[in-house]
Amino acid sequence: MISKSKVLSCSLFLFCILSKLDLVESRTTRNETDIQALLAFKARIPVDPDGVLTSWNDSQHFCSWQGVTCGRRHQRVTALNLSSLKLAGELSPHIANLTFLRVIDLRNNNFRGLIPQEVTRLHRLEELALTNNSIGGEIPRNLSRCSNLKVLDLEGNALGGKLHAELGSLSRLQSILLSANNFIREHLFSPSTFHDAELPRRKHS
Repeated sequence: MISKSKVLSCSLFLFCILSKLDLVESRTTRNETDIQALLAFKARIPVDPDGVLTSWNDSQHFCSWQGVTCGRRHQRVTALNLSSLKLAGELSPHIANLTFLRVIDLRNNNFRGLIPQEVTRLHRLEELALTNNSIGGEIPRNLSRCSNLKVLDLEGNALGGKLHAELGSLSRLQSILLSANNFIREHLFSPSTFHDAELPRRKHS
């Protein structure tokens, strides 16, 4: 006859094994690279009047954070949709660590600073939408490395300098909106390359 102490010991042993299996499973479904990249992105946004990013914490899976979309198969971040949320801050270069990212939509906020050069490492990126912010500097010269880019929406910012001819090599680009910035007109490439291109107009101060 099996004693109660042995039954208890076996039960505790099984509980420990199952707990370890649950821990391993939770770690495999949480991609730490994506989590750290998202938290670094959040850290550069000091103004969040509606508390949109308060859901970005350990209480729930990062794929459930507001504005974050993940792929079903790999549970990797594929889209950041944070438009029109009154956010203010700068774009973190760590966004480039979201290597499965296809969409960045930050339109109608108050982002400042520069477009990080690291964005050019997002080879799956299809849409970069930053309309109506206060982003300055130049468009990253190597943006042509984002060969899957279909939408480049940068109008209504404080961008300037040259529009590099390399942008013309984005063969999948369908829409490019650059008006209301401060680009140098004599360096413009021909917009006839694209289906829905719009010539930049100088942004009046």
